[in-house]
Amino acid sequence: GNDNLIKPDRHIRNFILQASGDLVTMDRAQRIFEECVVKLKKCHPNMTARLLDHEIWKYMSNNE
Repeated sequence: GNDNLIKPDRHIRNFILQASGDLVTMDRAQRIFEECVVKLKKCHPNMTARLLDHEIWKYMSNNE
């Protein structure tokens, strides 16, 4: 697939909820990821939405 698209599953949406206090739609989660990747690329040039999704998913699955 596309490295710039994510599948905002429960881990991703729960991470955003914990971080922001907002329960977001799948579309909003995608936009949040796009914005975060732009900011993270400044320090991590190889960052993609898929990589960020994977790291958050690992974090959330280990902390439930």
